[in-house]
Order: sequence, then structure tokens, then C-alpha cells
Amino acid sequence: MFFLVNSKSKVDLLRKDLILIFGTTIDFKMNVLKIFPKQIKDDDGILTIKTDNSIMEFYYGTEELIDKFVMVDVKFSEEPSLDLKKLCAKTGWLLFDLDFEEYVDK
Repeated sequence: MFFLVNSKSKVDLLRKDLILIFGTTIDFKMNVLKIFPKQIKDDDGILTIKTDNSIMEFYYGTEELIDKFVMVDVKFSEEPSLDLKKLCAKTGWLLFDLDFEEYVDK
């Protein structure tokens, strides 16, 4: 599992006083679909995308604004961060690996 973070620098996502707005759900989906247009489904705050390397599930919630981060689960991939690194490089987002509890370098 990963977090996508809309920040120019690494931030402590567990800080309770952290105010970080990711953006609107519409802008988020448009950014993802520009890079990975093979949408499988978009339902109840979960966007599922198919790439040549994986299937990614983006959990962005049902609110109009996304707060702090978007959680992503990557399936069927030998290198799960590969597509997410590509996405982050094109959008300026940061990638946080929940398993290793650290940011992933681009």
C-alpha cells in the first residue's frame, strides 16, 4: 500500500496539526486518467486503473475535496511502485510506501 501526497517536500503524515489539502476529486481523477487512461471502474471513492504492469486501486473517498493523501493498492505487479513513480513524476506528487514507512525516491 502507498500514499500519494500532494506536497513539494516530505511531510510527517501523522502530525495532527498538519493541514494539507490534496485537491478536488475531479482534478485528481483527471490527472490519473491523463497518464493511465484504462479505467476499469470508478465507484464509491475508489478509482481502479489497469496498466501494462499492474492494476491500481486509488482510494480517494466520497468528499469533494481530498484531505492530505490518497491511498493506493497495487496488484499483480513485480515492482509495485513503478507506475506510481511515473504518476508522481508527471504530477509533482510524492509517494509514501506504507510497508517501509518512508517516502519513495523518484
